[in-house]
Amino acid sequence: MRVLALLLAGAVLWPLAPLPSAAQATQAALVAKDVTPPEGVPLGGYGQRRRKIPDLLGRHDYAHYFEPSTGMLDPIRAKVLWLRMPKEGGGQLDLAWVSLDVVGIDPLLRNNIQDGLLALGKQPDLLLVSATHTHSGPGAMSKNKLFEILVTDRFEEDVAGPFVDAVVELASQAHDTLQDAELSLAKAQTVGVQKNRLDQNGPVDHEARLLLVRTPGGTETLGAVVHYAIHGTVLTPHNLFFSHDIPGAIEWALQRELGDGSGPDPIVMFVNGAEGDVSPTTKQYEEMLDQAEDVARLLGAALPGTPISGEASFRTSETPLGNAFASLGNCGVGSSSTWGLKITPFMPTAAPIWQVDLGPLRLLTVPGEPTTAIGEELRALPHPAEKEVWVVSLTNAHLGYFGLPNQFVASPSGCGTLYGPNAGRQLVRGHCCLLGGSCP
Repeated sequence: MRVLALLLAGAVLWPLAPLPSAAQATQAALVAKDVTPPEGVPLGGYGQRRRKIPDLLGRHDYAHYFEPSTGMLDPIRAKVLWLRMPKEGGGQLDLAWVSLDVVGIDPLLRNNIQDGLLALGKQPDLLLVSATHTHSGPGAMSKNKLFEILVTDRFEEDVAGPFVDAVVELASQAHDTLQDAELSLAKAQTVGVQKNRLDQNGPVDHEARLLLVRTPGGTETLGAVVHYAIHGTVLTPHNLFFSHDIPGAIEWALQRELGDGSGPDPIVMFVNGAEGDVSPTTKQYEEMLDQAEDVARLLGAALPGTPISGEASFRTSETPLGNAFASLGNCGVGSSSTWGLKITPFMPTAAPIWQVDLGPLRLLTVPGEPTTAIGEELRALPHPAEKEVWVVSLTNAHLGYFGLPNQFVASPSGCGTLYGPNAGRQLVRGHCCLLGGSCP
């Protein structure tokens, strides 16, 4: 009788239990926050060209080897896209994608963000942290001794701690505000904004790409990710004001373009492309703002774009690079590229890479600055025909430049080519192997 009673109870309660969904809905949230540090924090970017006499007397709280910042021209922002999609093989995949107005990403910074989210019980399956590569963002947040001395100034917990806390809080907010969403892709060809800084006749990827996030049916635009290859170097080393430079200018212009005036503009986050040899064509701030508006208008004209859907997945590996080496010849000291300083104690011997599929959109991450040619080789790998491939640079680490053999010899960026002339091709091979292709 007891078994019969349990069966009857199950029959009554079973219709009340939620039925499994035939298809998991895509959910998304885009948020942004001003994370500008205090005045006096040194700027990260340009290295020696912002160096000062070391502050041996302790006159500055944060700036020890480089000039302290003297104010804010534009707010330094953190932006987060939290995306939840059906996962290949079943279930759901959570991607937290962070874009920061900084020159590069220290792996420690990324790991601290991940640990902060774990402490809140909001650990994504995949965390990508990308730098916009403004050369007027905050320094003092890297513990890598080489970067401290050459680029970012001495690590300061009073700067890095609150910065990481703010990013974690923002990502947590994105997690908590997820809503059903639909995605679409758009692209536009730009003119006159970029140039190849190593070769005036060299290639440049002039395409601006957009991942648009809207509510179902396209009734409301939640925001977008804009992907574009350009250095954040409109402002020169003489600038000592915090600024998001041209990547941030494109974000703000596109936010206005996507807004309808009825409320706050949608959030746009910038992620960089294969920009290792790509500079802005202007050094004038006002002209930069006009160019950003041009890019936004071109992308706006390409909307609503092509709707995308499907499953999400990712793969990751470590690509062997060998020992890091600072070549004196590449740095412009003497003519030999074989003389220099082995810097293996400060740099890893392998590069972390990720490949992320969001339906037909495929992201290939690079932990540094690939040149246009390396970007072209990455897109030419054996991807399925339906894949739209984005080469996402400056993500989860910064290991210098990745170019063709000898591309940076005797150039101003030569010191940043730390793994020899074949590092770019090694990176391409790593991504090829991760795809399961035939790798020479």
